[in-house]
Amino acid sequence: MSLSSYVIQYQVDSGSWIDIGTPTSISGSSYTISSFSHNPTANSTASTISYRVKVVDAYQTTTSSTLQTVTFKNII
Repeated sequence: MSLSSYVIQYQVDSGSWIDIGTPTSISGSSYTISSFSHNPTANSTASTISYRVKVVDAYQTTTSSTLQTVTFKNII
């Protein structure tokens, strides 16, 4: 099966998933995703921010089941 594109997504405090940038075109049956930087300054009061990958192929859209979550703690 040939892959079409991927996009990194994030969510703040278990809210809706938001794309980071635009989908990146890919081809073939496997692909290595490059590292990325994300600085969501509009979400300065967030408790958690989670990340996942959304991949599109010729037949379906799939999201990764493994999330990477950053949890913020208030330190006084």
